[in-house]
Amino acid sequence: MKTFILLALTCFTLSASAEGRNLCTIETANKYLPQVEKHSDYDKNRHCAISCIMAVKCNDNETLLAGFMKEVKDVFGPGNAEWADYRADKAGINLVKSGRARRVSECFTQCDSLYHH
Repeated sequence: MKTFILLALTCFTLSASAEGRNLCTIETANKYLPQVEKHSDYDKNRHCAISCIMAVKCNDNETLLAGFMKEVKDVFGPGNAEWADYRADKAGINLVKSGRARRVSECFTQCDSLYHH
């Protein structure tokens, strides 16, 4: 947990300088999150899908930072921070990087195959 908090503090510093660049991931998350939540009620599937969609629409590094920042927010807020969530985010991004998902619809299909509950 201490390592996670140290990483969180470092990430807060980095995110302050990157805030303007993260606009794409924020807009994409706001647009697609209702669709993701409707598609699956399994948390890891949701993390995978939204990260995959953000990586399709935005930059994979921005998406990775957004996923990490979400977990950091959960450490200090009402959420439940889990490394498994972050791993699911990375899985979604890797689907795009590997070419297995190039469209939003493919994110849903591929994440369903990885995280069915």
